[in-house]
Amino acid sequence: MKKISFTTGILIVCLAILFLTGFLDFDNRVNNSIIEGNKYYKSGDYDKALEVYQKSLVNYPDNELLNYNSGQASYRLSKFQEAIDYYNKANETVDRYLNSGNCSLKIGDSIEENNINEKLQYYNNALETYKNGIIEFPQNVKLKYNYEFVKQKIDELNKKQKQQENDKQQQDNKNQENKEDQKNNNNQQNKDNSQQKDNNQDKDNKNDSKENKNNKENQENEDDQNNQTDKEDKEGQDNLDSKEDHKDQNKDEEQKKSNTNKSEEKNEDQKDIIENKENKSVDDNNPSEFNQNNEEIMQILKMLEKQEEDSLKNNHEVQNGGKEDKYDW
Repeated sequence: MKKISFTTGILIVCLAILFLTGFLDFDNRVNNSIIEGNKYYKSGDYDKALEVYQKSLVNYPDNELLNYNSGQASYRLSKFQEAIDYYNKANETVDRYLNSGNCSLKIGDSIEENNINEKLQYYNNALETYKNGIIEFPQNVKLKYNYEFVKQKIDELNKKQKQQENDKQQQDNKNQENKEDQKNNNNQQNKDNSQQKDNNQDKDNKNDSKENKNNKENQENEDDQNNQTDKEDKEGQDNLDSKEDHKDQNKDEEQKKSNTNKSEEKNEDQKDIIENKENKSVDDNNPSEFNQNNEEIMQILKMLEKQEEDSLKNNHEVQNGGKEDKYDW
């Protein structure tokens, strides 16, 4: 039991020594880093100073003094967003609020003028930082001055933004009016084109109608001329046919007359023969002569019949020998 108590006592003493030694070493490391970094900071070597501060922050990230000095070095190097992050972990001082607000103000100033919303965001951050500093240090004039200065810039930007919105609205309205005017002009132009097209179509239709009418009149005139020519040709043909018919009729009449004369001549000859026979038949007392006379009479009758048939045949050939009569039945 005595051994255990002795051993425990020794361990407690060792731990106490280590704790005390480490605590003292902690203060020495931070102080040494701050002293070394401040030398570089005073000489204007802000990069080297920041490097020394950051090396210590790896082991002691929540040390307020190291964070404040790192913020100051970053501010000098224009690393404003990093400086804001360091200042947020630093101790409560007037410079912390002033410099942190100034970092937000400078970032807002570096943003282009046409990006008003983003500029306003950083200006409002600066205004809030100054306001918190005034709450902690209400007698500080620099914090109040910076607060009023940033507030004025914010009011100007809000006014400018409102003007831009009004200008944009007016431009949009103007564009809409121009669009409506363009649309109306296009509709009017389309209407005029349609009207012009209809007028041209009507004009073409009238020209076509007039041309068709002229063609119809020319066709009618041509038909009349053709009809007149056909009529004249027909009349000439009818006259020619009439002349031919008249000529054929005269020819037939002459033929008939000739046949009649021939028939009359034959009849006269036959009459003479009969008279001669009659004269020869005076002597009826002779029977042989009577029989002979009868035979001669029969021959004469046959001859007459044959001549009559020939005469009829000749008349028929003459009638149909030429061109048919138009009214021949």
